[in-house]
Amino acid sequence: MQLFSKNFRKLQNNLPILMILLFVVDFWGCEHSLEPLRNQQKPKPPSEATLVFSKHVLPIFQKNCAFNGCHGEQNAQVGLQLLSWESIVQGSDAGEVIIPFAPQQSLLIEMVSGIGQPRMPFNSPPLDSTTIDTLRQWISEGAPKDDGTIPYSHPGPRLFVPNRGDGWISIIDPAFQTVGRIVSLNNGGIKNPRPTAIAANAEHWFVAVRGASEIWQYDRERNEMLAKAELDGQPSHLILVGGKLYVAVDSTNGKVSNQVAIIDAETMQTLKTITVQREPVALAAAADGSLVFVANRGADWISVIDPRSDTVVRGFPLVESGEPDGPAMYEPISLALSSDAATLWVGCKRISQVRAYDASDGRLLAEISVRPFPGQIALSADGSKLYVPNQDSDRLTIIDTAAMQIKKVATFFGLAAPIGCAVSADGKRIYVSNSNANGKYFPRRVAGRRGNVAILDAETDQLLKVLEVEEMPGWLTVSQ
Repeated sequence: MQLFSKNFRKLQNNLPILMILLFVVDFWGCEHSLEPLRNQQKPKPPSEATLVFSKHVLPIFQKNCAFNGCHGEQNAQVGLQLLSWESIVQGSDAGEVIIPFAPQQSLLIEMVSGIGQPRMPFNSPPLDSTTIDTLRQWISEGAPKDDGTIPYSHPGPRLFVPNRGDGWISIIDPAFQTVGRIVSLNNGGIKNPRPTAIAANAEHWFVAVRGASEIWQYDRERNEMLAKAELDGQPSHLILVGGKLYVAVDSTNGKVSNQVAIIDAETMQTLKTITVQREPVALAAAADGSLVFVANRGADWISVIDPRSDTVVRGFPLVESGEPDGPAMYEPISLALSSDAATLWVGCKRISQVRAYDASDGRLLAEISVRPFPGQIALSADGSKLYVPNQDSDRLTIIDTAAMQIKKVATFFGLAAPIGCAVSADGKRIYVSNSNANGKYFPRRVAGRRGNVAILDAETDQLLKVLEVEEMPGWLTVSQ
C-alpha cells in the first residue's frame, strides 16, 4: 500500500526474516518520538473497542504495505513506515495518515478506497470492502493501540485552524506535526457555519461562528460542544483575557457594527457590550492582560480597552488629524503587540501596509509597504521579526522589527493565498495558513480546493512541512 509513490517493490517471500524485521522495527523504529507517545492519554479502555490493532489491523499492513521500498523499514516512501502503531501515528514527511475518530478525513481511507489517486495498494489488487471496513472501523474507534491508547491525546500545545469553507476545525499536534483531530461544526444546528477565529485555554476552546452570530464553547479533551453564547451581530475575531472572551462584532443585520462583546469564558454569559468605532475586526492584548487593542476597519481607528473596568480608555487614528467618522483609507484588519506592550503593529488591507505605532500615545513610528492584502500578522517569540502573509500575492513578508524594514519576502511550496500566521508555543516554529482561494495549490492525493498550513523553522525561516487541512483555512490560534 504505497501511499505516496509509484516506486513499489515487494519484499521476497521469506516469512521468517520478515517477522524478525517487523519485530525489530516495531520496537526501535520510532525512538525519536517516544516521549509524546508515552504521554498519550487513554480515554477509551480496550474493552470498549471491538478491534485489536495487533490482531485485526497490523496484519493488513504486514500483508500489503510493509515492504522495503514501499512502507517497510528501508527506503520508506515519504518517510512513512506501516510497521507498528507507533510508526503509523508518527505519520510521514507530508503529515498524518490517520485522524482518530475521522475515517472519512483520514488519508489512509481516502487512498485505499480510491478517493485519492493513485489507488492503493499501488499496482496491486484493491483491498476488498471487508478489509477497508476494518480499517475504517478502527479509525472510528480512535485508532487505539492494544492497550487503548488513542493517538495525539497527550497534553500540551495545539494549533487550531478554522476552515471557513466547510465548517471544520483542524487541530494540529505540534509534537508530531500532524492533524491530530478534526471537528465538524455542521452538527451545531447551523446550515452554513463559518468559523472565523478561535481562542483556547487549558480546559476549553471557543470558536466564533459567523453564520450563527454565536460563540461556541468546546471541551478540550473530547472536543464536544458544551455551550453557546449569542451575539447581537457577526463575530470577526475573539481573544481570551483573564477568564473573559473579548469578541469583535463587525456587523449587525447586514449593517456595520461598533461593538465588542465580553463573555465569561466559564459560564458563557455575556457580561457587557462595549461601544468602540466602526467595524471592529481584530483584537490584541498585552501579555499581562492589562490592555486590549481593537482595530476598527471602517474608521481607521484603534480603540484601547482596560479589562479591569471593561471601558474604552483611549483611542487614536491611523493618520494624523484623522476622525473616526471619516471614510476609511487604510482599513486596519490585523494587530500584533510587542511583549512589552510598547509597539503596536497594524496590518492595513486597503493600502497594503504594515504600520508601527507607539502603543502608549498612538504616535506613528513606521509605515512599511508590503505585497497586496496583508493577513493575520505575528511576531516571533523574541520580537525580532514580524511575519506578514500576503494573500493576494502568494508571499510571506518578514519584517526586521528593530530596523523597521523588510528583511525578506519569502516564497515556498504551499503558499497559496496565505491568510493566517502564528508562532508555536515554544517559539521554534512559524505557522502559515494558506486558504488556497486562488486554487494555485493542488492537494497531493485528493482533488478539490483544500488549503494547507505551512510550518517554518523560526530561526532560519526555511520550510519544514506542509500539512493539508480542509477548505479555506483562516486565522490561526496556538494554545498552551
